[in-house]
Amino acid sequence: FKYFVDLVSNACDFICHNHFNVKPDVVLTCSNMWIAQYDVGDYAQDHDHFPDTLSCVYFVEVEDNCAPLIFEDTLEVQPKNGLLVIFPSIVRHKVDPTQGPRTVISMNFRQSM
Repeated sequence: FKYFVDLVSNACDFICHNHFNVKPDVVLTCSNMWIAQYDVGDYAQDHDHFPDTLSCVYFVEVEDNCAPLIFEDTLEVQPKNGLLVIFPSIVRHKVDPTQGPRTVISMNFRQSM
């Protein structure tokens, strides 16, 4: 997974340096990564990923009727195959019970010491 982690890490660094005005010498590293397979009825409770800086989810394989990723109970992102969503780790999010299977790769990034 090194190529994929490096690709997402570069995107996180770009966001930090160009949108959050973080100094160029600050580098984020992947603190953890996991793969999840949701079957019909599976869900993710409302949660965040503090104390990490940025989190992401990559939709590997999803069906049209799978549940959206819901941020702060207001913003819904409908999964699509190949979609990468990067967001601040302090943002609460959840997935309601899904009606279709979905496979995702999730990662958290934090500042290197």
